[in-house]
Amino acid sequence: MKNKRKYDDALPATAAEISKKNLGKLQKLTKIDPPKVKEIKASVNLFLADRKNSNSLLKILGHLDVTEPGSAVTAALQGFKRIFLMEMQSSQFKKSTGAAEAEGPEAEFSKWLQDRFQDGVKSTCELVFHKKRSVSYLAIATLFNLIQAQNSATQGSSGEWSMKDIGILQELHLALTSNRMSAKVPLSKVKEYLIYSDVSFHFVSILAKIVNKAVKSEKTNFTFVENVIAFLESFDMTDKEKYSELPVYLRKSATAGPVKLEYETLRKNFGSIWINILKCKFQLDQYKRTLIMLNEKVITLLPRPLLVTDFLMNCFSVGGAISILALSGVFTLISKYNLDYPDFYTKLYELFTVEIFFVKYKARFFHLSDIFLSSTHLPQQLVAAFVKRVARLSLQAPAHSLPLCIRFVHNLIHRHRGLDFLLDSPDRINLYSDPFIPEERDPTLCKATESSLWEIKSLASHLLPEVSSAAKDLLERGVREEERKLPDVLETNWSDLMEIEFKKKIFVNVPVNFEAPDGLKMAKNDMLSEIFEFV
Repeated sequence: MKNKRKYDDALPATAAEISKKNLGKLQKLTKIDPPKVKEIKASVNLFLADRKNSNSLLKILGHLDVTEPGSAVTAALQGFKRIFLMEMQSSQFKKSTGAAEAEGPEAEFSKWLQDRFQDGVKSTCELVFHKKRSVSYLAIATLFNLIQAQNSATQGSSGEWSMKDIGILQELHLALTSNRMSAKVPLSKVKEYLIYSDVSFHFVSILAKIVNKAVKSEKTNFTFVENVIAFLESFDMTDKEKYSELPVYLRKSATAGPVKLEYETLRKNFGSIWINILKCKFQLDQYKRTLIMLNEKVITLLPRPLLVTDFLMNCFSVGGAISILALSGVFTLISKYNLDYPDFYTKLYELFTVEIFFVKYKARFFHLSDIFLSSTHLPQQLVAAFVKRVARLSLQAPAHSLPLCIRFVHNLIHRHRGLDFLLDSPDRINLYSDPFIPEERDPTLCKATESSLWEIKSLASHLLPEVSSAAKDLLERGVREEERKLPDVLETNWSDLMEIEFKKKIFVNVPVNFEAPDGLKMAKNDMLSEIFEFV
């Protein structure tokens, strides 16, 4: 066995030996290109060396295919980009100067090159769905680099988008709104370019036309809707002031004039996308994501927000999580845009079921309901129905949701002090003699004002101290001078209740027996002490 120890008397290595050793390590780390990659790179060099080798461009474009391996596609993309960036710099893509040149061989070659460029752009757009994420990202980056180079060759430093630039963007958008493939991965890369005002402006304008045409021709499906929703999630529509401060992608010179991008046009196209996409059929998950976006960052930016009324009303009537998510949007239309919907509180009352405590959006629902019922001008009979409904549901709700129910009831009574009578004499009514009708859908007909909160009295005997103390506090001390903070208990779960109990201080010496223990000896009157004796 070879001894690998190093001794002090070993001869130092010379510089040549060290270099040779490092070179050997570098050769081991260097990855050798596959034959196909070498062939592609050779074709690129041949084309750039002499125009007589122009047919080698066709070989390169032939490798821009989704079925090709990642290494070959990467090499082809890099070669395609390298060739046309150099051709654009050599004025091949500039505007034609006259009809005389259009008939010469130079013009014919330029036209052939333009045609091959369009073929390459279409093939690159298809590569956004390549199985390798790195290839998809490289394809998108290549397209935007080509847009920038083409604009610089044809428009100079003005920053104005030409029809050819918009054409490349349109080809990309047609690929991203496919009705066969999900565009979730490529959109994560496109999102990096949506921070530029000119890119987002033209992207939204193109998408508005695509969605409008697809809806009219009835060629939409769940995949198409998914891709459009994914784009809308990636795009952050801002107000006019913030939009004017966004950077511009195609501005090469600081001295160039301002780019003319009408914000109202962007807003109109943005609204057109939403109005048309809401006419399509949605899956359950798509409904949820759309409703969340609508209220949080869409309704206030739409030119005509009331146009989404039908969609929100239909969702509001579905029930379950869909109705909960539609709540906020409907209330926004009622409070800010004067939507007339007299049955709003009746529908809200119907949503208060025991299932609400087991859905993902429970905290959101109670937070919104607290806002909807915050007005002191609501009829007392209506608020009493909600108080009684929540109190009755607390008998079936999980224990960690009971503090939320008690605080919700407290705050409603605090806003309507005329409901204090519900807390008086809770013992006079029980489950069997309660006139309250829980099955009644109309809150004004459920006879809540004839009842009392005997349910809170029942919760005062709850096993968990956190629940029983809250119920006793409401019954004995009544309504406090200020409302109790609801957000503190919206997300309360079992672990939170356990943590509260663990932090409570208890007596150290808690008696657990009638007689003080004396070692291992049995109790005096214990039967075992007559049989066994511990010495």
